[in-house]
Amino acid sequence: MRARTLPLLLVACTGDKEPHQVASNNPPVVASLALQPDPAYAADAVTAVVTTSDLDGDALTLRFTWTLDGEELSADGESLPAFTAIRDQEIAVEVTVSDGFSFGVPGQASLVIANSAPVLEGIAIDPATPQLGDPLTCEISDRDDDGDALTRQFAWFIEGEERTFSGQTWTEDLDRNTAVYCEAWVTDGDLDSERLQSQTVYVGNSPPGAPQIALSPNPPTACSGGSVLITRDAYDPDGDAITYRYSWQDEAGTEVCGDATCAGGIFTVRELYTVYVSAWDGGLEGPAATLSFTAVDGGESFGNGVDDDCDGQVDEWITRAWQAQQLWWSDASGGEAGFALAAGDVGGDGRDDAVLIGNGSGELLIFSGASMSRSHPVLDAPDLTLDDMSSPNQVALTDVDGDGLDDVLVSALGADGGAGTDVGAVYVLLGAELTAAAVADVATWWVEGDDRQERLGQAVAGGDLDGDGYGDVAVGEPMADAPAREAGEVYVFLGVRGASGAAVGSDADLTFGGGSRNGHFGTSVAVLADIDGDGFHELAVGAPDADGGGTDSGSLGLWFGGAMTAGYLSDADVQVDGDAASAFLGREPADAADVDGDGLAELIVGSEGRSGALVFPGTGWLFLGSSLTGGTVSAAAAHARVEGDANNAALGLYGSGFRLGDTDGDGRAELLGGAGGSGYIYLWNADELAAGGDLGVADAAIALLGEDSPDDRFGRQVVVGDLDGDGAVELLATASRAGALAEQAGALYAFDPPYGVAADPWSPDCEAGSGYVLCRTPATWSEALSACEALGLTLAHPDTSSANSALAAEAAARYVVGSSRGRWWIGLTDAASEGAWVWADGTAPSSTGWTAGAPSSSTSNNCAAVNTPTEGTWRDLGCETELLFICE
Repeated sequence: MRARTLPLLLVACTGDKEPHQVASNNPPVVASLALQPDPAYAADAVTAVVTTSDLDGDALTLRFTWTLDGEELSADGESLPAFTAIRDQEIAVEVTVSDGFSFGVPGQASLVIANSAPVLEGIAIDPATPQLGDPLTCEISDRDDDGDALTRQFAWFIEGEERTFSGQTWTEDLDRNTAVYCEAWVTDGDLDSERLQSQTVYVGNSPPGAPQIALSPNPPTACSGGSVLITRDAYDPDGDAITYRYSWQDEAGTEVCGDATCAGGIFTVRELYTVYVSAWDGGLEGPAATLSFTAVDGGESFGNGVDDDCDGQVDEWITRAWQAQQLWWSDASGGEAGFALAAGDVGGDGRDDAVLIGNGSGELLIFSGASMSRSHPVLDAPDLTLDDMSSPNQVALTDVDGDGLDDVLVSALGADGGAGTDVGAVYVLLGAELTAAAVADVATWWVEGDDRQERLGQAVAGGDLDGDGYGDVAVGEPMADAPAREAGEVYVFLGVRGASGAAVGSDADLTFGGGSRNGHFGTSVAVLADIDGDGFHELAVGAPDADGGGTDSGSLGLWFGGAMTAGYLSDADVQVDGDAASAFLGREPADAADVDGDGLAELIVGSEGRSGALVFPGTGWLFLGSSLTGGTVSAAAAHARVEGDANNAALGLYGSGFRLGDTDGDGRAELLGGAGGSGYIYLWNADELAAGGDLGVADAAIALLGEDSPDDRFGRQVVVGDLDGDGAVELLATASRAGALAEQAGALYAFDPPYGVAADPWSPDCEAGSGYVLCRTPATWSEALSACEALGLTLAHPDTSSANSALAAEAAARYVVGSSRGRWWIGLTDAASEGAWVWADGTAPSSTGWTAGAPSSSTSNNCAAVNTPTEGTWRDLGCETELLFICE
């Protein structure tokens, strides 16, 4: 025991002064002292729990002195670490307390370490996959915190029954697939460990491996659930029959489903799940294959054959262009039919007609509404073709002579005129005088450029601006140098009824100008529905390189119709500026129609849209008519914004721009926007537009997707018109570089309302060939078979190589190499018996024409099609794929 020391207080007095009075000190006290835990074991840290008191409130210090079986330890804190002592050893502590002036009476406490039970930490049979004749050892790992010698005990269980043998190693022979496990425990003479059981092993059996798996749909949806598919069976070294065990677990590891297929309502949107699939051979379970996924909300996903949103329809959100109710493929290579598009009644039969131009062919093509009948879904040729235009660029319709027929305004940038070559021209073709001839010969009146190589006609629009009942003509000249270089001008000709011959820009009744250098005012021109409620149409002119909202932000000038006054962009009744630099607002024509039902038309104008993370997605800005009362507004102040979803999607760009029109007959307009960069056309409902805010393509009610790739330019031109005169409008679209029959020939598509694949019953369009009938409307294999049988035929069965060659030649004559429509159903299937391919009449083919690697190993590809026609080979596909087909 260490010697204790006490402080000595000395007080000195000098002179006659009174001595200092020193107050007496109360010594501190150890009020209580105990060791915890109690009882304590070798593996426990022991702590001295002490309470003290001091009547003077002095700060106290404690000193701990520890002993083990009477021998002082070096530890001096309040705790001893674990394993300082083992069972039956005594730990004691003495605690002294000081207030800096005196020491209190020390406190003492002690305890004896209790016996720790031995621990059995692990148990396993070695070997884990025993073969016949192998000795089996029950391997264990154990410990005793007190260091006591342990006695090990074993028990063996064969097929679930305990045997009398209690040794560590089993040497008796066992039959194959005998189930064996052992149990063990240990004792230190006083206490026993917990009794543990090993995993069961099966003599002479090896576990199977993991299978390969896939999800369908991927990812599963909260609405319809999903399935896990075995894409490759697990391998079992012993050749045992295997079954699969399934477990779908959430992120916390809780099982939510235990079958291969989980129904809708099990998964939660945006939650993470993992599916585990393991093979069981009757004795052993192999390692699990796993796949993790985040559940989605079940929005419809095109092309997967699944009703993702549980509305009873499959793939209804997106319609492919070749599923249109009427379609036409041009066979003029490089003709680019559909470069521009308009719809109106030029024939006077009460039905709208489709009017389009071929930029490469120099033609004006007219399909009458009467000829665009469901009885003939694939159209043969235009009803009327006018030709001999140089670089036709734009087409618009308006009734300039008041006879009730729409007249055609068409521009030709390369037209020659009085000022020289390539001056450009805009021709007026009266609906009553349309005939198959050169456009210039049919035109009664035209506007031509007054400078050589001016190429007038980049923008054309028509409509009654002054309310006199006759259509007026507006022509944009964005390169005009007035008053500054490439400031741009728009020429408006009022009342051209009865006019003939050529006119130039200086003959216009009204001339509007951009006023600023390189603004390119007149790049787009539109005559719009009544926005301000005065009963007159409005004039909208785009200047995409104007700087009103920043460099090249773009601007749109809006002049209210009626008694219009010419002026510059800054004089417009309303000027809309782009929201940021390089937005290029106004490059494509604006449009207007009543969206919210208040009787005033809303304005939609597009820009490139560079304000977010995307580049060139395309953006549409919708302004309520009631808000456009005058002055300058920024696009950022729009009531609603619609934006593309990808870089270079170009929503509302590259063509007709955004279109507003009442597509469902409720008196309010929907919005159509073509994404020419991605090959889509989208439709947004009036309710969503009227609600305002930011909208994306995912908010669209309908999406139409082109036939092949965005390179065919599907989505750049879209209009609506009543082709059948029933009061409901059809949607018309083109793909000017579609190549179904010839490279960059073009195509026209007409979709019946509501513009989806389920709009009307499907019917085929078939054309007789040399011994075959080729049907050019896509169908599933079973639909194709039924259609052929309805014609008194059957799906083609080219049973010899010569027959197959003839069939391939028929197909090749109608579609170019590489077309997505280059596969045609034939009557071969193995749906009845996997791998047993037979013709539709049940007979086996005498020869086959499979392409390399076909038929595939997929059990879901049960129908055969002729591959790209020039190959003339077959491949197996899913029978629900929609292809063209061949009857014989």
